[in-house]
Parts: sequence; structure tokens; C-alpha cells
Amino acid sequence: MFVQKEKADLGKIDFKEKAAALESFIKKNIPLANFMNFSIKELTQHSIKLAAPLKPNDNHYGTGFGGSITILGMLGGWSLLHFRMKEENIEAALVIRKGKIKFLKPVRSEFEAVNNSLPEEVWNEFRGELAKRGKSELKIQSHIYSNGELSALYEGVYVAISKEK
Repeated sequence: MFVQKEKADLGKIDFKEKAAALESFIKKNIPLANFMNFSIKELTQHSIKLAAPLKPNDNHYGTGFGGSITILGMLGGWSLLHFRMKEENIEAALVIRKGKIKFLKPVRSEFEAVNNSLPEEVWNEFRGELAKRGKSELKIQSHIYSNGELSALYEGVYVAISKEK
């Protein structure tokens, strides 16, 4: 997922405004995400929660479409890393290298992707490797919930490639 350079200065506004700016950026630059009608419910330096309604993300059985569930999980990891990189003015392309999902239960209502896989020590290692080698990769996981129950696990490997190298 290559995206245009973000214009919002995320360093000068609070987290609620940062979440709104990030959501707007994603919807503008990743059209499929806009069609999903997703929203960012929570955002911190270490975690993110995205939500999407069942409609238009359902299948012909009236449950969550596997592709939409997968995309929300993928966006959970990508968005959190993208946010941290912008917060620290890191100029790098961020892409997904590999992803896998395990479906546990049918999604029958609004669903959420929760990613809290970015504690400070993990972020520092990722950032340090990027500064040292011009490239860094990180495997992080999003938990997808529906009706308060764990419905799926998404694991993605994200790669940042410095624009300076």
C-alpha cells in the first residue's frame, strides 16, 4: 500500500484530532477502506482500535465478509505503524509484506480490529533498525472482535523502507 505524502502535521494536535486526521488520510488514499465505512475509535502511541459496520462489509449469509475482516486487521497494523512514523517525522515507505488470518467465529455485527502490538521497546527496535539499515520489518497482530467476542486473529509483517537510502 503506497500512499501519498501526508500533509497533516500530526505533532501539534491531540489524539482525538490525530485519529480523525489519520482516518481521513486513509480514506482518501486507500479507496477500499473508505468504502468499508471504517472509523478509528481509539488511538495511542502503542495501540489502535478501528471499527467497521456489518453493512457494507457482509456477505450473502449476512455475516462479515472475510475480505473486509482481513482488511480491517491489516489496517490495524499499518495505521498504527504509519501513525508512529509520522509522529516522529520518519520518511519511509510502509508496506505489507505478508499477512495471514485465522477466523474463529462468524462476525454478525459491527466488528473492531484492536492492535496493541507496539510497546515502546518493540517500536524502538523497529525504528533503530530502520535508521541503521534503511529498512526494517515487524510482525504485529490485530485481534478482531464482534459482539465482544474474539472472531479472528490477523498477523501481518510490515516493512518500512527509508526514502533517504
